[in-house]
Amino acid sequence: MLTHLQFKKPIILAICGKSATGKTCLSRWLVSDLTARGVKCQEIVSDTTRPPRPGEIDGKDYYFVNEEEFSNRKHLEESIFRSWHYGTPEDAIKDGINIGVFNTDGMKSLLSYRRKYVIIPVLLEDKLIVRLHRSYDREGKWHWEYVRRAMSDRKDFKQFKKLYLPLFKDTVLLKNIDGVINKSDAIYQKL
Repeated sequence: MLTHLQFKKPIILAICGKSATGKTCLSRWLVSDLTARGVKCQEIVSDTTRPPRPGEIDGKDYYFVNEEEFSNRKHLEESIFRSWHYGTPEDAIKDGINIGVFNTDGMKSLLSYRRKYVIIPVLLEDKLIVRLHRSYDREGKWHWEYVRRAMSDRKDFKQFKKLYLPLFKDTVLLKNIDGVINKSDAIYQKL
């Protein structure tokens, strides 16, 4: 079904969602599944100026760069979080399907690239209690940061869904990560 895709321009599957909805998990699964189906695709690796966390690998999780390297690269979108810079390098987008995770500001920035790329937002949603449990499971302990992120996400995504998401031509809404892999056809139908 997907192996005969013809690409007129690069496709960006732009995965977004509140914290702990499974964005990175979905991104990596899609790359694996599409590759197994013979579809030309890749995971987008972003730049960051923050140091790697334990277990993170340069070039796989992020490109860990210094401030000067970051400022010398052209990015499709950039953001600052806790004084660290994050950005999607323009040269990271290749022919075929490019799969990446974006925050709401990154998604807004992608709107200006709609003529150059086919951009398909994939919005993940899940219940707050499930997301809080995932955050706890991922870190192995409780942090008040989870609640702060949840409150910030609520505001950011309410505005994003109302004002910006309708500006994209094709959007996939997935209600919970537990069903995402079974619902990959919803994403593949947009291709």
